[in-house]
Amino acid sequence: MGDCTNGVRIRVSCSPGNTVTKNFHLTEVALNEGPSCVPFVRPSFVDELAKCRRYFFKTFNYSTTIGQAGGNTGAFAFTATKAGALAQNSGGLRYPVPLRFTPSITFFNPQNANANIFDSITAADSGAPTAAQSGFSGFNISFTGVAAGAVGNLLLVNVTADADF
Repeated sequence: MGDCTNGVRIRVSCSPGNTVTKNFHLTEVALNEGPSCVPFVRPSFVDELAKCRRYFFKTFNYSTTIGQAGGNTGAFAFTATKAGALAQNSGGLRYPVPLRFTPSITFFNPQNANANIFDSITAADSGAPTAAQSGFSGFNISFTGVAAGAVGNLLLVNVTADADF
C-alpha cells in the first residue's frame, strides 16, 4: 500500500455495463483517532446485540421473520383480567434495556392476519390493541377482550418497538 503517513485513501469505482447489482463488501475495518493504529478487534455478538436493543425491540424469536401469524413462540403472553368484550389492560411489557426514547409500537397477531391480540383458549381475536403508558422502558396494552373470553384466558401478541427514528 505504500507510505500511509497522511492516511489511507480508498477509491471504489464501477464501470457501467450490463451488471444490475454492484456490491461492495468492506470488513474488518476500524477508524481510530490519534497518531497510532490499533489492531482490529471484532466486537462480540452479545455486545453488538446489546447496543442494537437501544434502538429496536421485538418479542419474536431472534431468527423469526416479523409479520402477522408468526406463531406463538416468543409472543408476549398475559392473562385476561375480565370476561367478555370489555376494556382491559395487560400487565407491563418491559424492554431488556431502556430504549433511546419512546418508541413507535406495532402489534402482530401470532395466529391470524391482523394486529389483534389472540385468545389461545377461545381461538378468537380481541379488539385492536393500543400501547398505553408507553415510555423508553416499556408499556402496557389497552384492548377490548374477546366476547367469549373468560378471566384467566391466555392472551398472546407479538410486538415491535422501534426507537430508530
